[in-house]
Amino acid sequence: MQKARDSERDRYEDMREFVRIVSEAGCQRFTVHACKVWLQGLSPKANRTVSPLNYKEIHRLKRKFPHLIVEINGSFTY
Repeated sequence: MQKARDSERDRYEDMREFVRIVSEAGCQRFTVHACKVWLQGLSPKANRTVSPLNYKEIHRLKRKFPHLIVEINGSFTY
């Protein structure tokens, strides 16, 4: 499993390109983290509370690829 929002590639353009390439290979469903994931230096609990959530990029991705299933994996705040 490849994480599209890891600490090395956190630009929208990187995520969009990843989804384009993988969807052309046949994948139709993407679950995307709504926050940046730090792969080193933070505990799983800290990763859930330190990183800011960015739902706008996930919605932008869905508008770019309306034929794909795009899910958000991240906390929802009210």
